[in-house]
Amino acid sequence: MQLVVAGRLTLRCWGTRTVTAGTGQMCTIVPRPCGTCPGGFLWSHAAGWRRRMSRVSDRRCWSCGERGHAAANCPLPPTTSFEFNPNTHRLVHRPVMPAEVLEAIQPRDGDVLVDGTFGAGGHTRTFLHQAQVKVYAVDRDPRAHEIAQQFAAESGQRVVPILGRIGDLSRLLMENGVAEGTVNGILFDVGVSSMQLDDPARGFSFRGPGPLDMRMGGGIDGDMTAADLVNTASKEHLAEIIQSLSNERRAKAIASAIVGARRRYGPFRTTEQLATVVEVAVGAKSRSNIGIHPATRTFQALRIFVNDELGELESGLTQAARHLSVGGRLAVITFHSLELHTLRRFARQSGKLTAIENLGGLFSWTGPHTPSDAEVESNKRSRSATLMIGEKVSSVSDGGREPLDAEP
Repeated sequence: MQLVVAGRLTLRCWGTRTVTAGTGQMCTIVPRPCGTCPGGFLWSHAAGWRRRMSRVSDRRCWSCGERGHAAANCPLPPTTSFEFNPNTHRLVHRPVMPAEVLEAIQPRDGDVLVDGTFGAGGHTRTFLHQAQVKVYAVDRDPRAHEIAQQFAAESGQRVVPILGRIGDLSRLLMENGVAEGTVNGILFDVGVSSMQLDDPARGFSFRGPGPLDMRMGGGIDGDMTAADLVNTASKEHLAEIIQSLSNERRAKAIASAIVGARRRYGPFRTTEQLATVVEVAVGAKSRSNIGIHPATRTFQALRIFVNDELGELESGLTQAARHLSVGGRLAVITFHSLELHTLRRFARQSGKLTAIENLGGLFSWTGPHTPSDAEVESNKRSRSATLMIGEKVSSVSDGGREPLDAEP
């Protein structure tokens, strides 16, 4: 596939981000493997290059490989969370800490695994490549469910797509014939997915104009949007949500500004409107002081509240524990301190004798582990990830898996 692009371009390696060549006014770019970075490829990079693209010679979108639309209108824009497959001309989701997750789950032929937060399927793909396993792909996002259905068709039904939340994990698995105590490995990669962040229409990010939505389920499991919340909640309630779910020090000022703006200008409808009000309330200097957009923490808090993310995680951990077999492992990737605190609390409780009846056994935990410097460099969204691994232990051998012996 060739891309003909107007404007000055720079070729970079996707893996190392190293500049490898400069180009002139009109360039024909053929994505090709990088000679210095295993698994890397050379790609075009310039300010606004997607808007200046004149054509794609075979009429395929460079971002996703689908026919019928240009990359500028692609619902899956290129980010460092995706990597280019030169064989299929598609961007493939790059999961966070894939090697560490494989080491934690240790997939073996015949295993039954659960990817409780399927997303774009990056981790499931590594499981399928590692061994002849069956993966139950659970996600509350209808778009992720569609991708899981594609995986099922392409893998010979080794993937079972399940639309639902991890807070309903036991019911969802039992409805699909998976009994408690029969699963060999479960993964939770919690928080918002790259697909959701990169799609302005989902309303999770203020980087592009979009409706103030933030529902991970897209409305199938609840009607309250972020707009409903900010347009109806009291100043005190908003301040409590923002402060408790993001540790935002200016929570009261932000809540006051939100309530004042909706009284003066009417209800909030877009992410851009909310981000502007929050930025004014926090102050222009805050961006340089903390290194992130002033609205980042507020958006995080609203998203967590709208989707009950911490409640879902807490409930999902308990249900996952009951479905694991002895020797089965639970790998959980978190991205902020509230998620990690919830996980640590569960880890402490799951190692006590009082947990046997509720969880079906005792657990031993190791972690938190963090991504390598090389991964953070190539995938910026992995920089705040932490991985903890729990194993369901008993006096009966699991047939070869090495038990974990570290405490969280």
